Amino acid sequence: MDYNEKIQLGEKKNIDSVNVDNYLKFEFNRNTNIMTEYDLTRFIDETRLYEKERNENNKYCFYGTIEFLSLLDGIDLDVEHLSISDIFIKKEMEIENSLNLLDVFDFYLVTPNDEYFTLVQPGTDTDEYLQRYKVIATPDMFNIMNAGYSTNIFNDKKYYFDVNVVFDNDQNFVDGAGFPITEVYLFIMYRGINELSNELVTFYHWDPDESEQELNIEEVWDVGEVLFDSSAEKDIGTLIRHNNLEYNWWTHKKQMFKIKHGTEEGNIEWKYKPFIPIKLKYYSDNLISVNEDTTSYDKKESIPDYAHKLDNGNYIWREIIPDGEIDPVTGTGVDFPFVNNKKYVFTNFVIPIQPNLDHQITQELFSNIKFGESEIITKRPNNEEINNIGKPC
Repeated sequence: MDYNEKIQLGEKKNIDSVNVDNYLKFEFNRNTNIMTEYDLTRFIDETRLYEKERNENNKYCFYGTIEFLSLLDGIDLDVEHLSISDIFIKKEMEIENSLNLLDVFDFYLVTPNDEYFTLVQPGTDTDEYLQRYKVIATPDMFNIMNAGYSTNIFNDKKYYFDVNVVFDNDQNFVDGAGFPITEVYLFIMYRGINELSNELVTFYHWDPDESEQELNIEEVWDVGEVLFDSSAEKDIGTLIRHNNLEYNWWTHKKQMFKIKHGTEEGNIEWKYKPFIPIKLKYYSDNLISVNEDTTSYDKKESIPDYAHKLDNGNYIWREIIPDGEIDPVTGTGVDFPFVNNKKYVFTNFVIPIQPNLDHQITQELFSNIKFGESEIITKRPNNEEINNIGKPC
């Protein structure tokens, strides 16, 4: 085929020059060439080099969207909630004492702390720990802005965020129990409204026993500090369990913040979970065990630094799934964009603040919700309408 390109001015590029038409000829053919061993090795090595660089790199950048999904968004809090309509009817005008995302929340990026890790209850195979968290990004490192015209089901705006920090998750970076850090957390700190004198926020603590403590909503933390409430002199953490024989851990009891508003007569409670996990890596399902007395040099060299040593001389661990590999059965794995020697983690956060129905007054208030009668849907087909299918309206 011919490609016709018309050039407005000639080589002289002035008004006296003559326009020139250039013709560039393209030829398509299906000739096949044998790929030599050099080409094959070069292409494969480039792919392997990329995968090697990506898996050895542990620098992460974070961005995404935040959505505040709650009945609290926009309602007047400086009143007694004696009717369910006080909750569901939002004010059309701007309210001075109202909750919204930017005014009453601070966002921190935290990671499980590697130094302080309290053993709450030891067990034969499973230990129970209070997991503490260390700050890696403060609120002033978050850029939060409107996400275009995006809204949620309450017609409230969604927000876009990015964090001005690069988290370097070195392979030797482990939590207090010796497990590699595979996730960080978005910590949502409720700041409340200064004008409200009838507002109270509480959190849970499990050291030594489970208790509910009043939260100092004016507490702030810097990078490197552990989340700690100086008024209650308690750490803000979660209760987790470790299985020593299966090299596994899970959250046993999640942290819960409770927000209380109103007088004793009209007191209502809300609750939300302040820690939202951001997964960086996944463990493999295969448990690996190697005895320290083995004569195999390769097996000894394969034991990672984060392996746990048992009493019988065995080391156990789970491999971390490489980036780009997704388990076809469980769907676990990560495949983050890898650009400029950094991995970019996108997450869509939803902050759900729910009514605490374990609270008597709150439960009674929401039990007054009455739904209308269900609409009767005709299931019997109308033959006349069936005959008109496909005809112009």
